[in-house]
This record gives sequence, structure tokens and C-alpha cells, in this order.
Amino acid sequence: METILIVDDEPANLQILNSCLANDGLRVIFATSGEMALERLEALEPDLIILDVYMPDIDGFDTYKLIRKKKNLRDIPVIFISVSDDPQNVLKALDMKAVDYITKPFLPEEVSARVKNHLLINRLNKKIISLEEQLAAEKEAHQSLKDSIS
Repeated sequence: METILIVDDEPANLQILNSCLANDGLRVIFATSGEMALERLEALEPDLIILDVYMPDIDGFDTYKLIRKKKNLRDIPVIFISVSDDPQNVLKALDMKAVDYITKPFLPEEVSARVKNHLLINRLNKKIISLEEQLAAEKEAHQSLKDSIS
């Protein structure tokens, strides 16, 4: 079961996001602040993070930077979510290598579709990496065998 970490300081948003994603068979974990998200990430490596831009204390952009500093977390796809549709925020999120940006209010079906798409992309990327590693090991074994015959 794939796990989603939702970071948002608004309980209503958490409830709506939980209902649309839990119905998709996803395990949903919550954090109501950037600090809480970082704490949760110490014990959990979710398959995707939905991160609110505007939160008290540490905002979403700073939380994202702290997440990316951790080697084991830097490849987790992050979707920013915000009440702001300011193009500068969207560009900032995408320049930071977030995979998507959703504005509030949102359609639960849209969030669900975007999450499913990014989870699929993430699974396929992991598969590609695994196949590349397997191919490299096979090439190395082949070269080793070739060297031992020569």
C-alpha cells in the first residue's frame, strides 16, 4: 500500500484530502506543520508528499528545502498545494523540482488523478533505476568472465 504524507495546517483540507485519497486505497498520514512533517519523515518514507505552501512557523517552501537535504527523502515526489495561484509561487515550486502545484479550492477528483499519475511515474522511475542497476551488474559480471577467459 502506497503512503501519502499530507502537510496542511487546515483540518478541513486534511479531511477532504484524506477522504479522496483513502478511497483510492492509499495510506494517508498527516502533519499540521512543517516541523511535524519533518518529525514524521524521521520514521516514515512516504511515496508522495502533498505540501501546503502557507503554514505558520516553517512555510512549505522552507519545509521542502529541509526535506531535500536528507538523502533518503530527496527523491520523494512533492506536490505543493496552496490558496495562491500566483505564477511566481507556481514557478518557484516547479523550479525547486516539485512535481506539481495544485490551487485551493480543488476538486477532489483532480487531486486523486494527479496523485495517481505521480505515484505511477514514481513507480516507473524506481523500476527503471532497478533495471539499470541490474544491467550494470550483469555487464560487470560479463566483463569479469571475459577477463578471466582471456
